[in-house]
Amino acid sequence: MTGTLLSDLGQRQQQLLSIIDATPEVDCYRQFHPDLSPLAWHLGHCAFIESYWISDRVLGNDRRTRETEPLYFPELSPKTKRAARMPGKSELLAQAKKDFAKNISLLAEIDKSGQSQALLANGYLLYFLLQHHCQHLETMAQILQQRAYQQDWQSYEARGIDPVEPSGDRITVDASNVEIGNPNEAIAYDNERPVWSTTIDSFGINKRPVSNSEYLGFMRADGYQNKDWWSPRGWHWRQSLAIDAPDHWRQDTDGNWYSLTATGPANLGGDDAVYGISFFEAEAYSHYADGRLPHELEWEMAAARQVIAPDQAWEWCSNHFFPYPGFHPFPYDGYSLPWFDDQHQTLRGASLHTLAPVRRPTFRNFYTPEKRHVFAGVRVAFDLD
Repeated sequence: MTGTLLSDLGQRQQQLLSIIDATPEVDCYRQFHPDLSPLAWHLGHCAFIESYWISDRVLGNDRRTRETEPLYFPELSPKTKRAARMPGKSELLAQAKKDFAKNISLLAEIDKSGQSQALLANGYLLYFLLQHHCQHLETMAQILQQRAYQQDWQSYEARGIDPVEPSGDRITVDASNVEIGNPNEAIAYDNERPVWSTTIDSFGINKRPVSNSEYLGFMRADGYQNKDWWSPRGWHWRQSLAIDAPDHWRQDTDGNWYSLTATGPANLGGDDAVYGISFFEAEAYSHYADGRLPHELEWEMAAARQVIAPDQAWEWCSNHFFPYPGFHPFPYDGYSLPWFDDQHQTLRGASLHTLAPVRRPTFRNFYTPEKRHVFAGVRVAFDLD
């Protein structure tokens, strides 16, 4: 098992290196979105996090990371100032390669030594690092997409899609007492623990998330102009920013909508899940479709019964991110605890850029409701009469 995990970690290390290697140096150090760090910082941060947890926390040697803590601990390093403090691309790649190789070697040695501590139990540290890198790889995909937004694609001619009515393809989930959370302590993040029981009332939920064609139907039905479908806060947000389409949608000279991706413009797939929308937009669409957003516990219950599954976009849920009963932060306070602030909405599912180690029904994502860069869409739920 450890050999397989080390191989998987090495693969993610190589993906991180390859993204920086393939990106022009000037773009590695630009901040393309206020919420996103420069690409180069993510590579340095991932190498630092490996070294910190392996050398500092397991082996008790803080000399490897002490000097770079002010740059790579997010709370010590404002996003706008990170690029200016970083080494150039060649130096960064060389140092990251060296650190990655050293850390793989140390992890193999630790495994052979048979050390016993909570961070190592059942491969926890390896799973932790593997998932950490996968999350940063998805964030790097967000950055590359934001980079594409700043290029001129005016000459693109789109095929376009047709608007359709909201889907009526839904499932009824019967009320029952269910277990919520992830029983696998080696893999689960702290906010997925502990497993707990609760009763959930009957509800309806669509089999699939909302498609691009369905969302275009919302837009053509004056979805961005009809105040009745929006919450007061959402309506204020929409008006203040003049939002009228998903984050990555653009129109050609004939008025056909297309998608901007990390590699440039592409035709929208009518049946593909819409993404690039905020919680406010997801909420407004659900009201237009005579439904509502699911609570994340409803979502997990439906996923546990295998009537829905993670698809092509993260899915906004109706509830704030909250601690499960008996929550205990691990392996550090900062991953989940600060965000139980009634300001962050929970998202469930996965996007096209979500990698296998974090693609599971119990995984909980969380963002403030105005975010549109996070590959998030919507699935509609319904109260039963």
